[in-house]
Amino acid sequence: MQLSLLPSVRAILWPMINRLLAFIISLTLALGTSLGFGAELTFAQTTVSFNAPIEANGQDVTFSFRNESDETFTISDISNGCGCVTSTLIKRAYAPGESGELQVHIDFQNRTGSIKKTIRLNVRGSKTNTNVEVPLKMEGVAQTPLTLSDLTVSWAVGEAKNTKEIIVRIKDGQQISDLLIDNSQLNTLFHLESSPLTEGGCLIRVTPILPNSETITLVNGREMQQMYLLRYLHVPTKTIKRERFYAIVYK
Repeated sequence: MQLSLLPSVRAILWPMINRLLAFIISLTLALGTSLGFGAELTFAQTTVSFNAPIEANGQDVTFSFRNESDETFTISDISNGCGCVTSTLIKRAYAPGESGELQVHIDFQNRTGSIKKTIRLNVRGSKTNTNVEVPLKMEGVAQTPLTLSDLTVSWAVGEAKNTKEIIVRIKDGQQISDLLIDNSQLNTLFHLESSPLTEGGCLIRVTPILPNSETITLVNGREMQQMYLLRYLHVPTKTIKRERFYAIVYK
């Protein structure tokens, strides 16, 4: 009788155990990131979100941490990922109980829209002498005076080579001028045309120009993605800014 009850008991307990494990994992992530081997170099948060105003051309981010172990930790290397990200750390070695801050600046390079960056720290404990990589993420938006009907136009293999459109409008109260596609000749696989709208903004027409076919095919068996830049003058700040959109051919 007891044996016949085991499967039903297991069926009841197993989901509860899974939920408990999921709760423990989420609680650990919420409290911060700790390095392995019993070490506890804990970050207040490993992902920072931001929402930068139209006038901004960069964003400052701070990652705070504390050494909650019984050994000294050394941040031996910092990989910023790209030239638009710079980081500042006052010191590299942190004794038990000591706190620190990593100051990071993202240069938008006059681009607007979604911004995602990751920097990576290489951390080593004095006792474990083991290197651990810690990724720190920054995700946000650099606000734009434009509204695009689509950020991406795409075609699947076998689809007709139809022209697709992106409508670019200027948000109410915003002042821009000199709107144009900055790199329309960068990729010869797509043909772009732009015409102004009477109420401001423009209509962009994108057409694949793959040779010798009425339908979409891959070139050398490869999918294709091209980023284009809308370039414009933001009149209030007298700043040239750029907005991204994409043309993609996929399998």
